[in-house]
Amino acid sequence: MVTPAGRRPIATVYSPKEYKEWQAAVAEALNALAAKSVPQTPFDGPVYVHVRSEAPRPKTTKLLIPKPDVDNYAKGVLDVITKDGRFWSDDTQVADLLTTKRWTTGEPGILVSITPIDPKEL
Repeated sequence: MVTPAGRRPIATVYSPKEYKEWQAAVAEALNALAAKSVPQTPFDGPVYVHVRSEAPRPKTTKLLIPKPDVDNYAKGVLDVITKDGRFWSDDTQVADLLTTKRWTTGEPGILVSITPIDPKEL
């Protein structure tokens, strides 16, 4: 963020109550899966992450894909994983990110795949 000298930043982060509740639910789901999916030690190098969000389709909608913006899904998930600390120390380690969102006829949810990247491949 670029800020003129002596001035406050003009951009701020707003986290409404619903978003914080959603993040808490993601953290709870992460804990439920952790016994099967947590690496022995956090990844210490670059990683590739795929975040696939599947939302229930409302009975009536003109939307072809769910709201909100696709990057909001990814940001929330990456923030929760970073705060958890068992997968990586910081989400700056994410070198490649693919994020998708779709309607689902099955169980809604977010699927996350984390794959370490050999630094020689960068």
